[in-house]
Amino acid sequence: MLRLRREDRRAIGRALANLMEIRHRLLGVKRISDEVTERFKLSPQERLSSKSFLENILPDLQNLSEGYEKCVDTIASADPLLAFQLRSKDLLNPYISQIGSIASMDENSAAIWSRIEAQLIELANPEFERLILRLSRLHSWRTWFYARRYVKKPFEIPPEFEKLMSCIADQDKETQVEKNPSI
Repeated sequence: MLRLRREDRRAIGRALANLMEIRHRLLGVKRISDEVTERFKLSPQERLSSKSFLENILPDLQNLSEGYEKCVDTIASADPLLAFQLRSKDLLNPYISQIGSIASMDENSAAIWSRIEAQLIELANPEFERLILRLSRLHSWRTWFYARRYVKKPFEIPPEFEKLMSCIADQDKETQVEKNPSI
């Protein structure tokens, strides 16, 4: 019986780490995409294209999804209702990306999808937070304490990305000056 509990706790820890990574990626790509759109004044269609590019250069979530599903399967033997709630949360990112790719083909669709996507992520985030806190509590009080601080903290863009954006903006300005010296 003790061994089963240890195995369940390990599966909960792995599922928690994977769920936090999925949420981090969802919020991170959105935040970075918003920042790029704001700095470079991109149209909705250009925003979706830049977001697609960003998602393509980030590590693939396929291995993460497979590990997440295995953990959820293990959790299902101990808590089937929790497993039901956790199931398929890893598919939100790929679905958003796939629909975004289709919507980027048309300016009107891109504008509509950009608004829907923002609302979808805003609605999904509290559910991710709730599940992260529930899993962390099942794992340990200490994990719950740190997870609670993690979900309350707003997503921040890393300083390295800020430096990269400044460098790109400077290069963009130099290119525009070279093309049109009157600027």
